[in-house]
Amino acid sequence: MDPQVRCRGLTRRYGNRTVLDDLDLEIFPGELCALLGANGAGKSTAVRILCTLSRPHTGTGTVAGHDVRQSPRAVRRHIGVVFQEPTLDQRLTVQENIRLHGVLYGLSGRRLQTRMSEVLALVGLEHQASAPVDTLSGGTARRLEIARALLHEPDVLFLDEPTTGLDPAARVKIWDDVRRLRREKGICVLLTTHYLAEAETADRVVLLREGRVTARGTPSELKGELGRDVVVLCTPSPEAVAQTLSRSGWHALPDKDGVEVSCADGEAALPTLITTAGAEITRARVRTRSLDDVFMRYAEKG
Repeated sequence: MDPQVRCRGLTRRYGNRTVLDDLDLEIFPGELCALLGANGAGKSTAVRILCTLSRPHTGTGTVAGHDVRQSPRAVRRHIGVVFQEPTLDQRLTVQENIRLHGVLYGLSGRRLQTRMSEVLALVGLEHQASAPVDTLSGGTARRLEIARALLHEPDVLFLDEPTTGLDPAARVKIWDDVRRLRREKGICVLLTTHYLAEAETADRVVLLREGRVTARGTPSELKGELGRDVVVLCTPSPEAVAQTLSRSGWHALPDKDGVEVSCADGEAALPTLITTAGAEITRARVRTRSLDDVFMRYAEKG
């Protein structure tokens, strides 16, 4: 199976600053790939290049088999995009926004009407077709942008921080829609997000720091590399306890709560850690690794 998105050595500079540095990436049909990083890490730049809105200085990129440099129009026919900033026309209705998009993509007549009905039903907006966009909630407007992006049946969907500013209920609804689209339509999705819980269901995660890839893998693989569990030991002497545990072979770091210790099985390790610490432990708890831990290790600046 050929990838729907393929990058080799993509690099983009602004003046003397390299914002994307030698990016390699492959996404296959039906996959969700999450591109994570702090602000300025190069995520949106990568999306803009793959959407043909920006050109790389070096490297190659193909989307649905078409080169982003040589065949930008062909690329655009195969992609749907939900940008970080809202792009709906507030003066038009839901249906008018969808219809305008369809006309721009060459759809007309019965085919356009059929697709409009299908995508609005897909995101649960079929009963709000005549509503002006400026009366919609933020979450509903985002669902409309997803419907619009899917109107021309793209092979690849780019979601650039699609749920920024939305309440938890709206985010859940949007992700229910995206999961159904992947299952029913087989499209592949490239996601950028700061809500790391949204990346937990990704097939693969790629982390960027200052334009360069620092880690990649499934969420489980990346969390496993850090140790499955974290034991937090609360103590009035965090520096001393961390040094003592480190000398005994544990990966221990002082933090605001005391000392964090990475291990495979926190519950089993807890008695030994408390004994080895050799100092007062006021409280102890075990937590499972999350993508927040991965992000802090591989994507945070500094």
